[in-house]
Amino acid sequence: MDSSVHDTLDLLEHDTVDVKDEVESEEDFSDVALEGSLEVARHARREGIVELVLISIVNGVWAVVGLVLWLPQVVRATLGAILKTVHSALTHQSSHRAIAGIRHVSRSYADRFLSRRGDTVLVGRRHEFRPFQLLVEVVWALGFYLVLMRWLTPSLFAPIWDRVLFARDVTWILLVDLWGSTKAMLQPDLASLDVTKLQAGGVLFVAAIVGLGLGIWLGRRGR
Repeated sequence: MDSSVHDTLDLLEHDTVDVKDEVESEEDFSDVALEGSLEVARHARREGIVELVLISIVNGVWAVVGLVLWLPQVVRATLGAILKTVHSALTHQSSHRAIAGIRHVSRSYADRFLSRRGDTVLVGRRHEFRPFQLLVEVVWALGFYLVLMRWLTPSLFAPIWDRVLFARDVTWILLVDLWGSTKAMLQPDLASLDVTKLQAGGVLFVAAIVGLGLGIWLGRRGR
């Protein structure tokens, strides 16, 4: 046998002995087989423990917050399915679309729990921000829990509703005062302004807003 082959076998045997001395368990053997190096395997294991802890924290928070946000969506999906079913029955159409909202909301809570075996995350990918949808969901959730509190615990609902009405009245008074102050300040300028030009500017502004909204909507549907 060639001397170079003998040298290679000696090195392999020596490395195997060193690895056996450092490996402390069968789990280390499997990690070495996957990672190719004991040091890399132990580093990956430490990173995995940190990742598992952080994922557990996120899942613990979502288990509470997500449930609070999920219940109003379940009620809305159920009401929507009922209305779609009644509408389909009265208009002699198929009622298959009524199940779509229920199917989506039934999985939405469980699907939000993080998993280490989840889809590949693209680092640096921008998360899309949807302010209008966020506002709608928040308003619906607040309205749902206010109605639920009004039904279940009227004694707790009364002071909260009084504060809501107080905040509404204060906001209305501030808006009226602001409008009065602005009108008094701009009264000389408005008196000398051509009403026709003002109306034309308002029409152009509304048309621009409508056109922009239609462009965004059509652009999103075309994706």
